[in-house]
Amino acid sequence: MASLLKRLAANEIGGTQGHQEGGILIPKNCVDFFPALTGDQNPELSVDLRFQHEIIRLRLVYYNNKHWKEMATQDEYRLTPMPRDLFRNASARDVFILSEGEDGIYDAAVVSSTSQEELNAYISLRSGVQELRVLLLNNVQLN
Repeated sequence: MASLLKRLAANEIGGTQGHQEGGILIPKNCVDFFPALTGDQNPELSVDLRFQHEIIRLRLVYYNNKHWKEMATQDEYRLTPMPRDLFRNASARDVFILSEGEDGIYDAAVVSSTSQEELNAYISLRSGVQELRVLLLNNVQLN
């Protein structure tokens, strides 16, 4: 099983009141964590997350307007729409963790950016993980 860790930005948790609705940016070099997308214009697929015992269906979308629409600039992958209440207790710089579940549902967690012990404990619980991708974890140590 693989896990993906991503430091949250304010616009990803709805803190900027932007149009993204808190969608999580997925760096291009980590999109293969998910099943392959197919299609030409803004391809997408459904992704189920288990977060605090609730199953939430999201979409992984490759916003690729830049490649087919005149004057467009989008060229990014996002997990969206992220329900605002999902991150109601999260802060910018907290760590969003996704792990492949054996049942095809991704396990999701948010760990406080100030809690190194909580982050280490989560990683220890996932000691059987074959691959751990650490993204944008400035100033977070992984022991």
